[in-house]
Amino acid sequence: MCSLCAALGGSRYWTDAAGQIAFERGGKKVSLGAERARRVALIDAVLRPSGVSIADWGGNSYVLRNGRGRSANIFTLTAIWAEADALAEPCPDPLDADLIETLA
Repeated sequence: MCSLCAALGGSRYWTDAAGQIAFERGGKKVSLGAERARRVALIDAVLRPSGVSIADWGGNSYVLRNGRGRSANIFTLTAIWAEADALAEPCPDPLDADLIETLA
């Protein structure tokens, strides 16, 4: 598949809460943009200690970068973690007790 087709089809994920009544905050629906921004901020907080950052790219994909200038364009949440392992030093551990305490 070409990267354009993947980008066009990769923006929605099964975990997206936007528009679903069960995930309303304060009686207001969650927008796709707000949900995506919150997700990117959380993932970035998990990856930063490993020297990797994540950014949203046009609302259709994610860009991972490390401190050595390497980057990767990722289209799904699942692929983020595999690519982060390749870019990070050391590999990120989202279940690290200190990280969880910091995020809380």
